[in-house]
Parts: sequence; C-alpha cells; structure tokens
Amino acid sequence: MEENIEQKIKTAVKKLVKDVLTENEALKAKNAKLKKLLNMDSTNSGIPTSKTKIGEAKRIPNSREKTDKTKGGQFGHKKHKLEKFKDEEITDTYTYEIANPICNCGGKLKLIGKDVRTILI
Repeated sequence: MEENIEQKIKTAVKKLVKDVLTENEALKAKNAKLKKLLNMDSTNSGIPTSKTKIGEAKRIPNSREKTDKTKGGQFGHKKHKLEKFKDEEITDTYTYEIANPICNCGGKLKLIGKDVRTILI
C-alpha cells in the first residue's frame, strides 16, 4: 500500500512539474515578445525618426562614404544648369502693373529692373 501511495505521489509531482515547466516556457516567450515591442525604434521597425522618444538619440542612416573632396562642385567639372527658353518656345506672357506706386511710408515706388520667370506646368 505504501508503494501505491508513493507511486501516486511521484505521478502527481511529475504532472505538476511538467505543467509548471510548460507555463514557464509560455511566460518566457511572452516576456521576450513584450521586450521586443518595448525596444522598437526607427532602426528596427517602420517608425519614422521623428517619432523617436524624448531623451533617445536619433539614429539617422547615412550610407555615404567619407571622401577628401570638398562640398559642392568639383574643380574641372562642367557646370550643369537650365538654359532659358527660346523666344519661339514661349507661349504665354503676363505683364503686371504696380497698382499703387506710393509706399506706405509716403515714398514712390519705381520699377528698377525686369524679372523674367519661367513656370513649368
């Protein structure tokens, strides 16, 4: 009869230990998942750097390799710029007049130059 009781105790303890270990593994997995959620920032998720938490350093990626060249145009390279349209390419011309040629201070306004702007639509 003692052997039967000991056998039942061993079986009950094994079952309890198995249940506790299973629950422990589930809690470890849940804990790891929650820690991962807490550590999300712009480097490991789709969160923009503008949403970085206060007090944390922003990690803005820069894949540019450092060189010895100066900023801006490089010596010996041809300058690229947009050219003005030819007269035959211009389809619309607008002229604006100054409605009130007197300034708020009492002085007169005078047109001192011509401003040409090209607007692409």
